[in-house]
Amino acid sequence: MPREARAEPCRKVLCPEVGNAQCEAIGNGGYGLCRTHRKTWERLNDDLRCDYDGCRNYLFRPGRSQPFSREWTYAGRTYRRCNVHMGTFLRWTPELLRTNLSHFGSLVIPNDAGCWEFQRASRNPAYGEFIPVGDKNDAWLAHRISYFLFVQKPLGKDHQVDHRCMNGRCVRPDHLQGVTETENQRRRARGKPMKPLKNWTRAGIEFAHEFNLPAPY
Repeated sequence: MPREARAEPCRKVLCPEVGNAQCEAIGNGGYGLCRTHRKTWERLNDDLRCDYDGCRNYLFRPGRSQPFSREWTYAGRTYRRCNVHMGTFLRWTPELLRTNLSHFGSLVIPNDAGCWEFQRASRNPAYGEFIPVGDKNDAWLAHRISYFLFVQKPLGKDHQVDHRCMNGRCVRPDHLQGVTETENQRRRARGKPMKPLKNWTRAGIEFAHEFNLPAPY
């Protein structure tokens, strides 16, 4: 996993560049930092960037202990992907993709509501957890894997994958939608399922047919 970023937002905690003094600058430099400390933070964390096709997004943001990215090791090489490009992880080779699809499909069972329920629980039992081949030391939330493989739309920065069906174990593509954290919390508070989307891709349809899962096509 990427290490924790080495700076914190101004006006909230002690800034490392001024010793034990409190930085009172207005955080208009981005990421909650003042302009001076934003440049310092970028310099200190230049090695924590996405390495996908020239992307320069950071793996962390200041003040966050959890990454909005992943590091992944396959065939002796370590890859880093930001939130936008995480979906490329399971597409390195056709062989690896085929292996992971078979493993993923073996853990999915449909329920009476039409959801595809993932059968391996994460540390939070409300969600499914999947460990891809080549990444045995780290687990992914199963619905995020499904989103990247079958919805195939990049997530915006700080976006989350929402369950429109209100079933956290569900990995059915048309029950998943990328939304902001605020919108995700609003839907969760409302607690009402929403209609499925029309976001099926060829990969999702073929997966559904292969593993006898409900699909509209």
